[in-house]
Amino acid sequence: MGYRMGASAYLLKPLDPAAVIETLNRVIQPDGRKQKHVLVVDDDPNIADMVRQFLPEAEFVVRSALDGEAGVAAVMEDKPDILLLDIIMPRLDGFGVLERLRLNPETRNLPIIVISAKELTADEIQRLKETVTLVMKKQGLQGEKLVDEINAALNQKG
Repeated sequence: MGYRMGASAYLLKPLDPAAVIETLNRVIQPDGRKQKHVLVVDDDPNIADMVRQFLPEAEFVVRSALDGEAGVAAVMEDKPDILLLDIIMPRLDGFGVLERLRLNPETRNLPIIVISAKELTADEIQRLKETVTLVMKKQGLQGEKLVDEINAALNQKG
């Protein structure tokens, strides 16, 4: 389940298809594109595959990056509607990704859902509070819930 922290959303691994779909539908705001563009930044490629399985192809395009550096580059290149971000990754962790994206005027308002297996400390929760839409645990993640959260975050984007 997730905790509202100023994030778009937070999902825990393992992901549940219903939670993924619910979260994405809640977080994404359509901008005229036929499909909503989702970027998954996680060092576990299975997470992006799972998100792809959760999301209807007619509504969502899912791209992925395997570390924080590649994730920042993909955000700048692809301009996703929403970012699903892990915290613990090689080269640049999720906190580093958040810092870079929030300092850039082009990406400052990008909805971000943190999906992590890590139990967050009070300090980490505080760091996320003003920078992400939602934090969700990977443990027990449900696809429908994720899609709803994504769509809600996109509807709040603006």
